[in-house]
Amino acid sequence: LDTGPFRLMRLFKREVGLTMHQFVIKKRIEYVKDQLANSKLSLVQIAYDAGFSSQSHMNACYVKEMGISPGRHRQILKS
Repeated sequence: LDTGPFRLMRLFKREVGLTMHQFVIKKRIEYVKDQLANSKLSLVQIAYDAGFSSQSHMNACYVKEMGISPGRHRQILKS
């Protein structure tokens, strides 16, 4: 039978359209965007709170998803 974690991953991808990892990163980026717009927390703190392993990892994921760095995005939001 097709049971266990691999079946769950396939079902998740079929239903959501993203892998579990892509889904988690997308949710983390949504959290980061909200914090950039609505808080004065440092980027390091936002990265930590969002569950990224480092600010560098957050920056890389953010640029990949949004096409702009979180620091630059915050500057634009605040201007």
